[in-house]
Amino acid sequence: MRICLAIVLLALGGCGTSDAYDNARSLSEAFYHFDKNSGLKSDKAVGKNPYDNDPRYKMTYCQIGDLQHWSTVNACEEAKGKPLM
Repeated sequence: MRICLAIVLLALGGCGTSDAYDNARSLSEAFYHFDKNSGLKSDKAVGKNPYDNDPRYKMTYCQIGDLQHWSTVNACEEAKGKPLM
């Protein structure tokens, strides 16, 4: 799935889409980064990143059983894990 997303973003925008994909926590945030960094829209038109102030999208370690991995709080809770803050 990630490869398909990367191919679609590259096909749509070319340069700068790999940075948008690497920095994104979700698909909608990847499109936000693409809009902001593409130069096609002004900063005022793009607005602020909605994920920056949303505590569910804060990056944290997630523990599921004995395994810990880097994830968002929202994804960790959906996987029935325990966010380690």
